Amino acid sequence: MLADAPAWAELLAGLSLVEHLDKPLYMLSTGSKRKVWQAAAFAAVTLLDDPLAVLDRASIRYVLRQLELASQHTDRALVLAQYEAPAGVALAQVIDLGD
Repeated sequence: MLADAPAWAELLAGLSLVEHLDKPLYMLSTGSKRKVWQAAAFAAVTLLDDPLAVLDRASIRYVLRQLELASQHTDRALVLAQYEAPAGVALAQVIDLGD
């Protein structure tokens, strides 16, 4: 697990991602996007893109409970891309990208 800046810098350099740090994700090639996902995995980051989409109510409740449990663990980062912040889930930070 990577807990310090030097380890993160080494990971970015090792995957040749330093030159892409100023680019939005959609501008990266498929290979570079794959490297970003690998870097996130090595850095103990979980990325969830709209995890509640097309789920039934029971599954939504379950996912929300899992998100709430995950919010109690500070040794991992969970990045949630969602139109609205889910109710009842403790979020460390919200980044509003606008409409």
